[in-house]
Amino acid sequence: MKKVFLLFIFSIAGCAIFSQDAADIVKKADDLMQGVTSQSEMEMTIIRPTWQRSITFKNWGKGREHSMTLITAPPKESGQSFLKLKNDMWSWNPTINRMIKFPPSMMSQGWMGSDYTNDDILKESSLVLDYNHK
Repeated sequence: MKKVFLLFIFSIAGCAIFSQDAADIVKKADDLMQGVTSQSEMEMTIIRPTWQRSITFKNWGKGREHSMTLITAPPKESGQSFLKLKNDMWSWNPTINRMIKFPPSMMSQGWMGSDYTNDDILKESSLVLDYNHK
């Protein structure tokens, strides 16, 4: 009797798993990978035909809509930070002691001299939003 009952419970659980919508499955996986909050420390090396440089930075994020990046090296850019709130982006430059909001005209410019644009930072790609799931 116990075996029949357990088999019944497992079959109901299996039906619940297989009856999920594909978009729900991808969203759950994306939520687990993205996390509620994130923290990282990275180094980016920019290589051009005539020059090369590395930038080290720390990054904190809350979901996809809030993030902050702090440049830690090289010393010339150290202390510069970037704040992303939904579709707006600001930069703090300690050299001039000023906060600057990025206008739409700056969105296509490279971030810190890289091929990664300011618009890439604001409009992160999303497996959930960018595709139709079946």
